[in-house]
This record gives sequence, structure tokens and C-alpha cells, in this order.
Amino acid sequence: MNGKIYTLILCLIIVPQRMSAAVNIIDPEWRYPNKSDIKWDWKDYFEINPEPFHIVGDFNGDGLQDNAWIMIGVKDSNAWRLSVHLTQESGDDKIFILDESFQGIPAQAYGLTKLSPGHYLSVCNKGHGDTSRCMEDEIDIPYDGINFFRYESAGRIFYYKNDKFNFIWESD
Repeated sequence: MNGKIYTLILCLIIVPQRMSAAVNIIDPEWRYPNKSDIKWDWKDYFEINPEPFHIVGDFNGDGLQDNAWIMIGVKDSNAWRLSVHLTQESGDDKIFILDESFQGIPAQAYGLTKLSPGHYLSVCNKGHGDTSRCMEDEIDIPYDGINFFRYESAGRIFYYKNDKFNFIWESD
């Protein structure tokens, strides 16, 4: 058990906050959202998306259904984490932590939708703002993708390529 905890801590310390390496255990400091968490933007957009914190798709193209979650901090309900649980044939999930925040903006300000495989333009290719930090102008996603957004604002498209999750900035 201690080895698994140290592995998780090591992954979170060594790998940058965004795009962290995969781990195989769920951190007890985080929980899945429940009905009492449906408030603010999640409540306002409930009719459109009754489960804005969870999507299911084949994110890595292995034919198995994976899950993406916006999880909530156990000790701080304003802390949130975006994690992807890639289902493995062994039954264990391979968990990727894509983003997290302890800044006080609650999880309910963010949402998830599944993207179909296809061609997507980044905010850089749409003529919005400073494009000097853009990594890619456009992408082709061969598998399901993850649209992670802040309500009434911009977001990111996460996609699986070369055994890791990558992203581009996207705007409406």
C-alpha cells in the first residue's frame, strides 16, 4: 500500500501539474461529485447537460469505454481535479491527471463534453488573441476527445496521442 501512495506522490511532484503521468490508484483526497454538488453553473445548465462532471468515451482507441471526471477535493470543496480513467483489460484503470486547481474557483464553473473523432481548430487558428504560445493550430483526433471548458468562456480539447494526453486551446 505504501508503495502505491509514494508512486502517486512522486508522479504529482515530478510531472508538471498539467499532463501528469498515469497512476493506477485513486487519491483519497478527491471524490466523485454527487447530487449535492449540482449548484451554480452545473444547476443552471442541468437541462442541457445533467452530468457536466463526467463523460464516457474511448479516449485511447483500444475499444474499451473510458471515463473522464471533474473530481472535487475532500478537504476543500472549491478544489477540483480533471482526471481520465482509461479502462484496462486487467480491470484496473490507468488514471491520468490532466489539470487541477486549488485557486477557489469551484468545480461547478467547469464542464465536460465528449468530442467525436475529427478535425478541430485551436483558438490560435481562429484569430483570437496572442498566438505566440500556441503549440498546434489544428489537430485531427482519431479517437473520442474531451472538451474541458469554463462556462461562458474558453476551454481546452484534450486528446490522446503517443501514449499521453495532449491539448489545444479552444474558443467558442
